[in-house]
Amino acid sequence: MYVRYIYKLCELHLPAENYTEAAFTLKLHSDLLSFPTQLCQLITATINNQNGSAGKLCITGSLIISIKAKCWEEGIPLCKELAELYEKKLLDYAKLSIVLKTQAKFFDNILNQIRPEPEYFRVGFYGLGFPLFLRNKVFVYRGLEYERIGAFTQRLQTEFPQAQILMKSTTQMITDSKGQVDKDNEFKSLWIERTTLTIASQLPGILRWFEYTAEPRRSISPLSMRLQGVIEAAVNGGIAKYQEAFFTLEFSLQNPEETHKIIKLKSLILEKVQILEGGLSLHGRLAPPEVIPLHRRCGSLLSNEALHSGSRLSELGIPPQYQQTRRAASYSCI
Repeated sequence: MYVRYIYKLCELHLPAENYTEAAFTLKLHSDLLSFPTQLCQLITATINNQNGSAGKLCITGSLIISIKAKCWEEGIPLCKELAELYEKKLLDYAKLSIVLKTQAKFFDNILNQIRPEPEYFRVGFYGLGFPLFLRNKVFVYRGLEYERIGAFTQRLQTEFPQAQILMKSTTQMITDSKGQVDKDNEFKSLWIERTTLTIASQLPGILRWFEYTAEPRRSISPLSMRLQGVIEAAVNGGIAKYQEAFFTLEFSLQNPEETHKIIKLKSLILEKVQILEGGLSLHGRLAPPEVIPLHRRCGSLLSNEALHSGSRLSELGIPPQYQQTRRAASYSCI
């Protein structure tokens, strides 16, 4: 029953020229066969019986359709599987030659042929007029070649003529939310909001669309433990121990040949503070209510450490380029 529906789905894809999806659909059947025993038996039966079109389509159909679909990366593993079968089990070197030439052509196409990148569209179906498998659900569609939002919208309207289409871009360019607009350089205040969607299966696949699935919230305990361990550093004394050991005039006079290493260490400490600021910013956006007190404590400790490090920039003799990096990083958005 499962195999029969595989071929029914493939027959639906081919007239619609969904060659990529048809190839992935046929591959479901070949994946059921245990290699090499069942696969060898199926090909042998196909060779001996010219009416065995279903078996032949299962083995070579995915490969042939993948050529039309231009999904050559997916066809290469099929070529390797067939090549091993023809070489070691069936001893059919004529077909082995054809398979290897096809595989070489796939590699050549990947390097030299241009393939259009498909557009992906987020579509939500809301209302009682849709079937149950669509109603109040969100899907991500893989568009056709060179298909843009206008053509895709018309295609949806043709499929659901009674539906009202409400369009809203998920990627917005905002000019007034990140400070005052600079007339001389508008890029200072432009920013892009990107949304990441998790779907039920990978695209391309056996369908041109898959349902959006809400990803479960991940625990931030590892991030909290890392930040707390680095910021507090109660075991070994933290950065203060380095300052007492190496950032003194006495050490510099006694070890003049280590001056460049001292400067490097100072810059790395400031870089560490910048990384912690970014990590703490991310932690604040992900932290649940019960972790907020810990977040505030780490933020307070890091602010004191950053203020202490910043106040000693000139005292520690850090070059101007490192000072500029430190000031710029405090205004970065992660």
